[in-house]
Amino acid sequence: MNAAEQKIATKPTEMLIEIMELSQTDQRPEVPTIRGWVMDELERRDSEAFAAWLDSEDGSPRKFYLN
Repeated sequence: MNAAEQKIATKPTEMLIEIMELSQTDQRPEVPTIRGWVMDELERRDSEAFAAWLDSEDGSPRKFYLN
């Protein structure tokens, strides 16, 4: 795990979800890598919520993680 991934792992779930939501339209080249790290962390925290989110057509994981 690199330093950026370690920092992501310390953030609250709500912040990770905000990163996902805010980055949906961001076209900078580093965004897919950051989104990948955030997705890995969300999956680590709750794999069932992660799977349900991916199976849905919802762009945000909010309703799957923050009930």
